[in-house]
Amino acid sequence: MAGEITTIRDGIETRLKTISDLEVLDHEPDAPTVTPSASIRLVSMTRNETFEGASVPGDRTYRWIITVRLAGAIPQEQWQSLDDYLAPTGTNSILAAIDGDDTLGGAVDWTVMTPGESIEITDRESRADSWFYVMEFPLETYKSG
Repeated sequence: MAGEITTIRDGIETRLKTISDLEVLDHEPDAPTVTPSASIRLVSMTRNETFEGASVPGDRTYRWIITVRLAGAIPQEQWQSLDDYLAPTGTNSILAAIDGDDTLGGAVDWTVMTPGESIEITDRESRADSWFYVMEFPLETYKSG
C-alpha cells in the first residue's frame, strides 16, 4: 500500500508541476524558503463501505491537503496570486491542474477537490517586513480494488 500512496502523491505532484511558477516540494518544510511553493500531505485513508455498512474489498478513499505558500512585501500582489490559485480555470489554477488528469496518470479512479477552505495570513512583523500567506486545498482520491 505504501507504493500506492507514493504513486498517488507523485501523480498529484506531476499535476501541480503544470503550474509554471509553483515550486512543488516533496515534504512539509519546517520554514519555507521558496515561494510560491506547494507541498502535499496525506491526511487519511478509509476503506469504502456499501449502503449496508460492509467494506468493499480493496476500495479506498485517500484524503490529502495541498498547502500553497506565498510571501511578499506587497499584499495586493499576493492576493492576486491567491486569486489565481483559487480560480476554477487558468494557467495558475490548482483546480484546473488537478482536473487536467483527475486519474493522476492512472494512479486513481478519480480525484475531487474543494478549493480554498482555509487561508491564513501570518503576522507581517514576524517575517522581516513580508506578508506570508498559507492556503490549504483539500483533495480526495478514490482507488478501486
